[in-house]
Amino acid sequence: MGKQIVLYLADSTIDGIVDIEVINWAGKVLKIPRNELENDFWPSGAQAGVYFLMSIDEQTGEDAVYIGESTDVKKRLKQHIADYSRGKERFYWHTAVVFVGRQLNKSHIQYMENVLKQQAQISNNYQVLTKATASVKTDAGTRDSCNQFIAEIKMLLGLLKYKIYDEPQSVQVNQSNMLFCKDSKGAEANGYVSANGFTVVRGSKVSPDVVSSFVTHPYYALRRKLEESGIIENGVFTKDCDEFKAPSAASSVVLGRSSNGNTDWKNVAGIPLKDLK
Repeated sequence: MGKQIVLYLADSTIDGIVDIEVINWAGKVLKIPRNELENDFWPSGAQAGVYFLMSIDEQTGEDAVYIGESTDVKKRLKQHIADYSRGKERFYWHTAVVFVGRQLNKSHIQYMENVLKQQAQISNNYQVLTKATASVKTDAGTRDSCNQFIAEIKMLLGLLKYKIYDEPQSVQVNQSNMLFCKDSKGAEANGYVSANGFTVVRGSKVSPDVVSSFVTHPYYALRRKLEESGIIENGVFTKDCDEFKAPSAASSVVLGRSSNGNTDWKNVAGIPLKDLK
């Protein structure tokens, strides 16, 4: 079944305050930048729920997230800011995504926080900053209700382009869907067209050198980012990488030069991507 979702962009941009309503769902979602926390747009009164504080690891550049719960989320977010100012909290969050509900109580939000933290650690797409959560015993009905709420949370985080719980696509390596990109300098990569654009497969090798003109190319910065984050280590992809919005982004990173992915990615028969259906 489909879902009807209403988005309100308070600042006419997805980067500002975003209010989300899912028709026939009791929850409410608010994405709010750190500097907008005092905005009057925030609902009045205490709101119980779970929240995600989006951050960046300053040393590795990796995405990081703190997952928390509170019976008064706005007050708790203010406490996070105060703790950072006093040096009691080391990470700096730039955006909060809050999920509240009129019928949520302390047991609900503690259960959801614990499950959401564990599943985020399993997904391993973000560094999880939450240290400890409470393991709450609940009856079957409460668990089912909370798990339904969690499913909505994951769907809406994906809608907002936060890939905390995204699972890697399972692709069978075969002649019909796998593409190849290589050169005489040592680059040898496998990849495939994926939902987000293009994915390069773990174990793929990039060219050990880049041409001088590539240093000013936007995809050079992407290659450096992947190297600094450890996705590319010693010239090899350490994991499947779907950071590429287009085939040319992937082939340029692999070859270390400006590349047309529609011609440089080919199937096992040597047919370029542009000629494949």
